[in-house]
Amino acid sequence: VFIEFEMGDLDRNLMFRGVENCGITRLYDEDADQSNLQFRTDVIQGLSEIKNRKHLSSQYFYDDSGSRLYQKITQLQEYYPTRTETEILLKNSASIANQIMALMEKSSREEFKQVCVVELGAGDGHKTMILLHALLSISKHECEYIPVDISREAINQLMDTMSKEFGESQHQMKFHGLISDNLVGLEWMLKNRSESNVLALFLGSSIGGFLPKVQVEFLSSVRKSLRVDRDALLIGFDLVKDPEIMRKAYFDSEGVTSAFNFNLLTRMNRELGTNFNIEQFYHAANYNPVEMCMESWLIPKEKQSIEIVTEGQKKQMLSIDAFEPIYTESSYKFSLEKIELLAKCSGFQNENVFLDDKEYFALCLWIPI
Repeated sequence: VFIEFEMGDLDRNLMFRGVENCGITRLYDEDADQSNLQFRTDVIQGLSEIKNRKHLSSQYFYDDSGSRLYQKITQLQEYYPTRTETEILLKNSASIANQIMALMEKSSREEFKQVCVVELGAGDGHKTMILLHALLSISKHECEYIPVDISREAINQLMDTMSKEFGESQHQMKFHGLISDNLVGLEWMLKNRSESNVLALFLGSSIGGFLPKVQVEFLSSVRKSLRVDRDALLIGFDLVKDPEIMRKAYFDSEGVTSAFNFNLLTRMNRELGTNFNIEQFYHAANYNPVEMCMESWLIPKEKQSIEIVTEGQKKQMLSIDAFEPIYTESSYKFSLEKIELLAKCSGFQNENVFLDDKEYFALCLWIPI
């Protein structure tokens, strides 16, 4: 579904304070019934596994409560990724911006007119602001920020945040939110901003949430949407480190990450009518050194008989034995050598790497080849 929002369709009180060049395009129109059916189907399949491990998809963590809990996680002292990536940007934003502009000016066959910063899975925008300020301070060109997210609420909030931050700026800044899947958003951008040079952002080590094979597939698709000698990708990676430091980030002392996992059971009870007893589950998180990833699990304290209604409105019982683990999330970690290989396998050249002081996290500037 392709729906272009005009200014009159937007909440003027929420957004665009002092900012004239703003808009939102919706390329994704969620069907609530279809989404609920897919959720139900995924849960039944994941909890019916006999030969393979039982699992629940991490994509269902992020209802409203889950999103709030995740934002709380990012503020925990034990959760280093957000803090260290922010540290890298604060320390290196001017250098990163200068390198990006130098690459674009050097590679462009003719003088370009605009830089489009396209952020995939945009988040709350606070880290992005650091880079946008750096780009605006040195760029002689127009700059447009295009956040991409499937949630209209997330895009609305982000646009409001950006309008407050840049609305009274002396620099000319444009904003255009895309309610869209990441790859569809990139395709839209190429068709509608074909004369612009593009900087794609994929921050927060979001790539670590994909299985290794899918990492290459996704980044190869991103590469197809970027042009040689014109565009670039700035991507974040959580580096492999002391396993105990990583474990604490996913099993914090305040229990916020556990609540984040338990909320998935609460969501299923509310939206699917299941009867999980949340108090009868443990949450566990451990580092798998063979796979180089953090793994999260929900583990029942006693046998569970879970009732769920199928697509055909029939009741189905799902049986989970005591201490039979349910896999909820993978978060893959990276070495610098692994990052270099991933870039090559995906059609990029790893142009530069920016690290925090403890070398917990890496921001990498990739160019398509």
